[in-house]
Amino acid sequence: MTALEEICRTWTLQQAAARRPGSPLPFVPDAVGRHWSLDCEIDVAAVNWRERQILLGECKWGVDPVDRSVVRHLIGERGPRVLGD
Repeated sequence: MTALEEICRTWTLQQAAARRPGSPLPFVPDAVGRHWSLDCEIDVAAVNWRERQILLGECKWGVDPVDRSVVRHLIGERGPRVLGD
């Protein structure tokens, strides 16, 4: 775990606690943490159990925008591993 990952989880928790209109989160999570298994690590995981919604985030440090191939990899490979597809 890095300091950047912890900062990102803390920011997500703060946004959830604020529960204000226009929040950058697509839903209000019940829990925020991280996900780790033998074949997959997710830096930020937020879940709303009642609404069956999940937010998965990857923390990247740098000044350049994240390339689309990185986003495709996260959605196409890591998302299904977390969800058990």
